[in-house]
Amino acid sequence: MLVGTAVVLALPLWRDSIAGRFILEAADRAVIRTQVSGRVTNVYVDEGQTVSPGEPVVQLRNLSLASVQAETEAGLQRAATEVHAAESAFSGLGAALARRDQAVQEARSAASEAAELELKSPVAGVVTTPRVSDQLGSFVKEGKELVEVADL
Repeated sequence: MLVGTAVVLALPLWRDSIAGRFILEAADRAVIRTQVSGRVTNVYVDEGQTVSPGEPVVQLRNLSLASVQAETEAGLQRAATEVHAAESAFSGLGAALARRDQAVQEARSAASEAAELELKSPVAGVVTTPRVSDQLGSFVKEGKELVEVADL
């Protein structure tokens, strides 16, 4: 029994390895594109930075969207004032409520579009796009790829 044990200890250990080039590919990746056109006002990430889901990566500015949002908010305020006046006068409440409901819908739609100006990471991972900050100040059209995040 001792002879068998001595033979096993005397044999060298086998190592399995392969030398060569390889490419590390992400298991999960997300390309973040603009949903609306606008000017890039802030870039919050750099290549190699780790991001969490929902973390802002780029901020856009669109003057026409900002104008529409301001108009809809003002319309909502006017409609609320009309409802209050109709309640006080005991007349025209139905029409005032209808205008207010329409203004609420328009304000929600404008707010939804304005929310698309802040691009967020949909997944956790590492920013793989080089020189993201080079986009700062540039005008980008709807659908432009700005940042890629990969789960490495």
